[in-house]
Amino acid sequence: MIFYLDENIPISIYKGLKELDLRNEIKYIPEVFYPGIKDEEWLDELKNQNAVIVTKDHNLKRIKHQYDLIKKYKIGLFIVKEPQKKGTPYWQLVEFIIKKWSEIVELAKIKTPAYIFLIKSKGKPENII
Repeated sequence: MIFYLDENIPISIYKGLKELDLRNEIKYIPEVFYPGIKDEEWLDELKNQNAVIVTKDHNLKRIKHQYDLIKKYKIGLFIVKEPQKKGTPYWQLVEFIIKKWSEIVELAKIKTPAYIFLIKSKGKPENII
């Protein structure tokens, strides 16, 4: 299983997770492809890779075409819902993602793709599909 962090996750969080989590392969979408790549393009490239995406992009669950690609390509998706509505301060976002990381990894191990989970600062992850 490969975890791909979307470019809306700060690169420093990606680098930190890559250093801290030696059990999982973690990649950063802008490094694997290029900055600004459209979601449809990288979703197509990740098919058949046992890919798990971590993003802050709530549009992926609302845009039907992308939602259909996630199901078609059997991709796991975790949408990280920031603790604050108007932009979460950097260190609070770091703390939130690190705190939830083991839960994301464990869910990814036991769930069969395709799935989408909404990860909130409080409560259990919400299974969207």
